[in-house]
Amino acid sequence: MELNPKSAAAYNYVGYSWADRGVKLDEALKLVSRAVELDPDSGAYLDSLGWVLFRMGKVEDARAMLVTAAGKQSDPVIFDHLGDASEAVGRLDDAVAAWSRALRLDPKMKPVRKKLEAVASRHPATLAGLLRRMSAARVVWRDLTGCVSGEVVWEKKFYGLRGGFTYRRGGDGGPARHGGQAAPLLRVDLLGPFAIPQGVLLVKDRPRLFGYAEGVVHEVASDLPADAWEWMPWPQAWWGERLKLVSTGRTYRLEGPAPDGRAVRILIDRERLVVTRKEYLDAGGAVSLRVDYRDYGAADAGKPARPGRHDDGEQAWLPHEVEARGQAFRGLMHLRALRTDPPVDESVFDVRVQK
Repeated sequence: MELNPKSAAAYNYVGYSWADRGVKLDEALKLVSRAVELDPDSGAYLDSLGWVLFRMGKVEDARAMLVTAAGKQSDPVIFDHLGDASEAVGRLDDAVAAWSRALRLDPKMKPVRKKLEAVASRHPATLAGLLRRMSAARVVWRDLTGCVSGEVVWEKKFYGLRGGFTYRRGGDGGPARHGGQAAPLLRVDLLGPFAIPQGVLLVKDRPRLFGYAEGVVHEVASDLPADAWEWMPWPQAWWGERLKLVSTGRTYRLEGPAPDGRAVRILIDRERLVVTRKEYLDAGGAVSLRVDYRDYGAADAGKPARPGRHDDGEQAWLPHEVEARGQAFRGLMHLRALRTDPPVDESVFDVRVQK
């Protein structure tokens, strides 16, 4: 600091080190305040200032500063500190949400995992509380694109699934459907050997399957499973109204009827507060739709990690595998090379059909 009085990093390093050890807090406050003055947009320096205030017992001021820091930088340490400050001011749901975000950013943070376990043992989850915490911790995306592989079988006719897909979630995009909620939009191009187009799986006003014949598009089927495309991994309004919470170890399970009357089962990771699997069941109890989710930054077996990050730098929890079954329909899709919120022209969901 003597050699370079304008080194924000130096002020922050010394001040944070003292604060983390709980020593020289008045001097630490001066140093990190100087760092913030030199670089007011640094999430790390704002975090240091919030942490000094927390160590000084000024928990309300600390939390306000840490909320600002978390908005500047998606960092596991910042969310860990924000969780501590939120707990100190009595905002337990916000604390759990912040710690869960920290754990999603860095699953190796054992102290954070212990904090979540302690909260779970002291405060058994209620459905309303769980959904509040999930909503606070979620990373929202609207559009999703990537590559797909798998197969679609319709009336014993096989369609290979290879190529790209574009997905727009329901809610604030897509046409309205039952219950006043917007339906998702989806287009999957079905390619055969040598990447020859075989057809298009399109979900817009209704799910439809198109096939190519002599270069012309014809509609093949229009009564595909309507809810096979609800891929969003965060709570929807009807969850709190229709589902019941069952706790099983490190997993929460939600069960109950969906708006269309079918049974639904949703598995939620207790620590990360993310959906890991969603299943719809038919009248006989068989699974008619299964969506598996994963941290897209996780490594495939035997392969290097392939980061799939949201705009704020956080590893996004995204759909990974989708399986749907009906009386004459069966489809299995593996999703990869995913991107959240790329530029999407809605005309991609238009298909011109030969009458």
